[in-house]
Amino acid sequence: MIQALALPEDVMHPAIARSVRTFALVAMTAVTVRSQVPPGLGLELWLEADVGVTLSGSEVTSWADQSANGRTVVAPSSLVRPTLTQNLVNGLPGLTFDGADRLSTSLGMTLQAATIFTLARYTVPSSDNDYLYTLGLPGASGSQMALSRTSGSEPYHYDGSIVNTNSSSWSAIGANQWYVFSQVYGGTSPNAHRLFRNTVPILTSTATNPYSANASTCVIGNYSSGSFHFVGDLVEFLVYDRALSDAERRQVEEYLRSRAGLPPFVDDLYRDLSDWTVVQYEFNSQPDAQWVLHEADTAVDQLVNCDASILLADFDATNTVVSGRFGSGSAPDYMGFVFGYQNRGSY
Repeated sequence: MIQALALPEDVMHPAIARSVRTFALVAMTAVTVRSQVPPGLGLELWLEADVGVTLSGSEVTSWADQSANGRTVVAPSSLVRPTLTQNLVNGLPGLTFDGADRLSTSLGMTLQAATIFTLARYTVPSSDNDYLYTLGLPGASGSQMALSRTSGSEPYHYDGSIVNTNSSSWSAIGANQWYVFSQVYGGTSPNAHRLFRNTVPILTSTATNPYSANASTCVIGNYSSGSFHFVGDLVEFLVYDRALSDAERRQVEEYLRSRAGLPPFVDDLYRDLSDWTVVQYEFNSQPDAQWVLHEADTAVDQLVNCDASILLADFDATNTVVSGRFGSGSAPDYMGFVFGYQNRGSY
């Protein structure tokens, strides 16, 4: 049993009374999904650094698609070729982009719903709009599908018109760390976008218009125009022309995790806070707590100075890792976590 607890200021010692904002509580267990080959339905582009790379010396001139479509991704000129670096992660090679390199191709289609996976790492501690990839052209919100890092290590998604970022420290994309990035476009709604880092959601956004990206423009290692180049290493890149189900997305994430030899990811079944129960305690004349969900129901704010209240999740947390995070806000209440006690050996 796990609870998020709010106590009124006047029932606490003054030394610990403070203004804080709770963001989320997560109970996680090891993933049991077995590594499998990614599902083939809707797989439009599949690039693997250990297959289909054509070199001039150590420079990559082209990269062959391993999907049934057989497309070829090329370097537009000899001046922008990434290099192939051997034994980058788990014995696999990767393409190294130095801040001036890019590859491009045309998928010859318009993507409305899509799921895009990237196995990569940034190799600089701070970025300023460094794009891993871009599909489509700017003009209207929803016209581009893209992944970038900006303002140091913030995840950044530009949808063709609107900037979407998350500056929370827990969402950071660190330097020299391998990540499996997953992005789902048009999943819960035609306008929806979600970015996952190693299965953990770190950015949720909604475009003004339903997504419709002209993937005749497909750039890897840069924005669709200008100099917003990726600095880092890329091992694998997959593009689906549909929004994969959660089970399918996890299958691809586990496949990429296994390929890179990363530690097991965690199950995020308890990230959805929408079915947690609010318990109110009437101690005095202060108002009831106001628990307000946001970030696609994976985070919650308590907005007022209130009577004590609990946001209760009644589940067995045996053999799990529990993670929570706080941030400051405006309500002068104290917040914390309470773990339910069962007996002398279980609490």
